[in-house]
This record gives sequence, structure tokens and C-alpha cells, in this order.
Amino acid sequence: AVGGPRGGPASAAGPASFAGRRTVPGMARLTGGCAAAAEDADGDGLYNVLHLSVTAYITVPAAYNVVAWLQDAAGTAIAWASAPLTLSAGLQTVTLPFDGRTIARSGLDGPYRAAAVELRSAEDDYLADAATAACTTTAYQAGDFDPPAVAIAGGTADRGEDTDWDGLYNLLLIDLALDVHEPGLYTVTGELWGPAGLDVAAVSRTLAPGAVTMTLALDGPAIYYGRSDGPYRHGPAGMDCR
Repeated sequence: AVGGPRGGPASAAGPASFAGRRTVPGMARLTGGCAAAAEDADGDGLYNVLHLSVTAYITVPAAYNVVAWLQDAAGTAIAWASAPLTLSAGLQTVTLPFDGRTIARSGLDGPYRAAAVELRSAEDDYLADAATAACTTTAYQAGDFDPPAVAIAGGTADRGEDTDWDGLYNLLLIDLALDVHEPGLYTVTGELWGPAGLDVAAVSRTLAPGAVTMTLALDGPAIYYGRSDGPYRHGPAGMDCR
């Protein structure tokens, strides 16, 4: 897993689940024990992590990878998390960290449920055991969790700009509305697509918390030489804070 604490979560989808995965019976099993608790790690009154603890009985001591998927009550995917670790024989408890910012960004309120939990052999990624609907959390709200440092607040707006008054656009400007929660130097990269990619632009600004609009300037000649008429598709390709 990549991104987030202890290697997860990176997205709502996450790695492929156990459907069709080779199984290794008798190696380890999930016992059905499951509990969830949210943690405010920085004391700001908002949760940074939702910890999911599951118990497993280990028959063969080995390196394992535990993976779980989080959904809301309607079954909408929110996040996934994984915990690679070496487990000794006997009853063990494994804690998976779901990133609070991912939960906040989803905008979906709880109660949340661990839709699936998998216990995998780390050596070959074979499935030792799996459980569905493992447990349900208390009724957390998405707003109870720490929001991302910056988030896209809505759609985009675009307009052409003729800087030399010759009746042709020199720039295609794209306005992107952001909701900034943490001050910092942000770089936003945007892309314009026709049948193939036409241009990429980036803009950097130091932003204070609040509602902010950043404008990306896409090059008119690059669009012309792309030889592709609109309507074009555009959107943010990346966002970075320094």
C-alpha cells in the first residue's frame, strides 16, 4: 500500500480483493473479533486516524499483510488500509489505520463498516483467511475528521484571453476553486485534453486558509498546433504543498 500512515490508504478502491485469489488453508484465521476507534493525534479536536483492530489466530508464524476496506452504510467505498507485519503463533491483534483526511474528503457520514478484511501471506500474497462485514463503527460524521490541507471546492471555469488584440486567443485560462485548510506554498498542475493531451500548465502560490481561486494559463499556440477543435476537457492533474 502507498500513502497515509503505515502504508495505507491511498484510495477508496485499493488493491484487488480475494475474488479468485489463491488460498492457503490452515495457515491462519480471522477469529471475528473487531473494534474501531478514532484518534485525534494533534489535539485539534478533529480525528486524524480511524483505527480498525481485528484479531487473528496464527498457526504458522510468518510475515503477513492484513488489508481492509471501509464503506459507509450504503456500501459506498471510502478508503482502504493495510498493515504488513510478522505475526507469532497464537491469538494476535492487528490494527489498521484509515486516514482521516481520506474519510473527510469523501463527505460520507458514518456509521462506517469494514466491508472486507483479508489476512494474506506476505511472501506470495496468497489468502490465509477473509471476512466480510467484519464490524461497524459508531456514527462518526465526515466533518469529525481532519480535512485535507487543500481540497477542490467545486467545478472549474474557463475563458480565452487575447493578450495582443488580434482576435485570437493567446491563453486559455482555467479557474480552479480551492478550499485551503492549512497555509503553505501550493503548486497546482492542470491538463487540457482533446483526442490527445494538448497542454499542461502549473501555477504556484502561497495560500492562507479559506476559499481561494487559482488560475492556470494554458498556451494558445500549443492548443493551435494540437490541431484539435473543442470542446476540450480539462482538470487538475496534481496538487502539491511545500
